[in-house]
Amino acid sequence: MDSIFYGLFLLLLDINVNGTDLLPAFLGYYLMYRGLKQLESEGPRFAEMKPWAIAMAVVNAILFILDLTGLNPETLGVIPVSAGTTVAFLFILYRIVQGIQELEGKMDANLESALLMRRWKHVCIVQIASYLLSGLLSFKPIRLAIA
Repeated sequence: MDSIFYGLFLLLLDINVNGTDLLPAFLGYYLMYRGLKQLESEGPRFAEMKPWAIAMAVVNAILFILDLTGLNPETLGVIPVSAGTTVAFLFILYRIVQGIQELEGKMDANLESALLMRRWKHVCIVQIASYLLSGLLSFKPIRLAIA
């Protein structure tokens, strides 16, 4: 479970120097994959999320390389990539929390899964709010020129 934690830590920590991410997301997804692989025998949710973690590692590696070359996927005609990766991240995180809930019942131990689910909901709210605010802040009024 440590690998999942460290992977999530890398995914949520964003350190940029001159526009380059020092902790690329694909490393976080790789660590997450390793943790899911360790836990796959504990419940089906963990095994189900392994392909998602690998897919997200590949997508984020491509985005990282594009970023290093100065290409922006949004300007290349790729439909809102950041929104898609955020939705995929939230889905993976949700399924991991469900897996922890199942593991909690299986082990008859308190793994604080109810708290994790509340935190997941908070992350969703913050993500939605950030997209709404970024959309409002980047709104540019249309100017009409009358000749």
